[in-house]
Amino acid sequence: MTTAGGDGSLVSRLNARFLGWVGAFWVLALGGARLAAEDQPRWYAFAHEHVLGTSLELKLTAKSALAAEAGETAALAEIDRLAAILSSYDATSEFSRWQAPREVDVAVSVELFEVLVLFDT
Repeated sequence: MTTAGGDGSLVSRLNARFLGWVGAFWVLALGGARLAAEDQPRWYAFAHEHVLGTSLELKLTAKSALAAEAGETAALAEIDRLAAILSSYDATSEFSRWQAPREVDVAVSVELFEVLVLFDT
């Protein structure tokens, strides 16, 4: 005869199985929600001094800290690249070399030419 609450009873085995399925459901549901939340981009902020002679607070969104750091590196590299072309404070920049007095024409990059055209209009 099967009893309702004893060890090894049909009800106990069904309850254990049911609770196992419910537990598995919650683990998957909560784990999936956590994964979905981790997959969402979030804000990252980076602070730098002496970028173009001032402070820089760079804010961007990314899905991970690693991706945010890659974005920070790319942004700083682009700032350095453009400064090497456009800086009027750096005597070695392309703009400073173009602006220096000379008797011959000087070829300039596409980026510098576009800025000079915009300045002229």
